[in-house]
Amino acid sequence: LEAPTITRHGVLAAGGGGGGGGGCWTGSDGSNGEDAHEDGTAAAGGSRGCDAEGTGGPGGALSQPASAGSSGAYNGGGGGGSAGRLHLKSRTSAATVSGTLSPSSTSGLVLESSLTRL
Repeated sequence: LEAPTITRHGVLAAGGGGGGGGGCWTGSDGSNGEDAHEDGTAAAGGSRGCDAEGTGGPGGALSQPASAGSSGAYNGGGGGGSAGRLHLKSRTSAATVSGTLSPSSTSGLVLESSLTRL
C-alpha cells in the first residue's frame, strides 16, 4: 500500500495457500490444500488419497511459516505456500494499523517506510 498517510483497521493479510495431498498409487487423488484465508489464519493442507500417502502442509500466516507436506510410501504431500510480503509506504509518518496483520509485524515480512520528497 502506498499513500500520503495510511490508517488501516481490521485485517490486512497476505497468507499462503495449503499444499496438496499426495495421490494414492491406486489412482485416488489427494485433495487440494485450502486457499489462503482472509482472516490471517493458516490455510490447511490437503488430505491424502489413501492411508499410505502424505498430507499437504499448511500455508504460512501470522508468525507461522509454511510447512512441508508429510512423506508417503509413494507420494508425499506438497508443501504449503509462503506468506507474502506487506509493504506499507507513506509520505509523512509510519502507517497506523490496528487489527490483524498477517504475516505479523515481527515476522520480517512487513516493511514500513516513509517517502521524502526531493
